[in-house]
Amino acid sequence: MPFNLAVHSVVVVGGGITLWIGFHIERVPGSGRLRFNCLSDEYEAKIGKTAYQETMRTYQREILSPRDSRHQLVGKVLTRLLPHSGLKGEWEYHVIDDPDEINAFVIPG
Repeated sequence: MPFNLAVHSVVVVGGGITLWIGFHIERVPGSGRLRFNCLSDEYEAKIGKTAYQETMRTYQREILSPRDSRHQLVGKVLTRLLPHSGLKGEWEYHVIDDPDEINAFVIPG
C-alpha cells in the first residue's frame, strides 16, 4: 500500500489532539462530573485577580455595603451552598446594585 501523506497527517494530528484533550479532562470536586480544563491553577488565579480588579473598578459605586440586607441574603445563600460545593477556602463576595440586571457570578482564583 503506497504512503499517503494526507491520511497519515490526519491520523497523527487527530491522535495528538485526542491525547491532548484526554490529558486535560479532570473530575470536578463536589459534583464528580468531568470537565475539560487546559489552564493551570496559577494562570486561572491570575485571570481571576485581573477580573476581580476590573469588576471592582467598574462597579465601585454600585457595590452594596455588607450591612445591606441584600448583601446579607447573598451571604446566607453562600453559607448554605459552599458545604455542598466541594470547594475549599475563604470566600469573599460583593453584591452589585443594578436594578436592570439580576445576576450572580464567580470569578476564579
